[in-house]
Amino acid sequence: MTNLEKYFQEHTQEFDTEEPAYGHFQRFETRLKKQGGFSPGGQRFAMIRVAAIVLLLIAMGVFVLELATKGIVKQLDIRSSKNLLPQEINDAVQYYDFLVARKMARLHALASDSKEAQWLDIKAKTEMKNLEKSAIELKKCLSENPGNERVFAALIQNQQMKEGVMNNLIQQLAQIRNQ
Repeated sequence: MTNLEKYFQEHTQEFDTEEPAYGHFQRFETRLKKQGGFSPGGQRFAMIRVAAIVLLLIAMGVFVLELATKGIVKQLDIRSSKNLLPQEINDAVQYYDFLVARKMARLHALASDSKEAQWLDIKAKTEMKNLEKSAIELKKCLSENPGNERVFAALIQNQQMKEGVMNNLIQQLAQIRNQ
């Protein structure tokens, strides 16, 4: 037996083994609440709240970062696909994009008021967005199969369709004006 164990056995009467009097913990808790100090469970919930807020902020940051990087990657894909195209295809794409921009300006000039111009703008942009999605897919296909004449032709036809859509919108507006 060690000295420490021997000491405990000889002095067991000196150690207080009783619990505090009834109501001691409740009185202690009310005093702490009055002083604005620690309340059992309160600090735990405060820590959980802080942890939840931190997790929420991290999740929002990741979400925003994800959106930003998707946009950047998409722009890089478009730019890199333009660089992979032969010069005559790039020239044709630029030519038809220029024609579409001119026709869009003409469409705005023909519009009688701002509401009509806004409606035409939304309709034209919706059609252009659909055709641009097709053009992006064609450019990706072209990057996988460089030199494929059918994909070149499809890409040029897609650009011509953009001009055709603008021509149709201008004709529709002209017919409405003549009625």
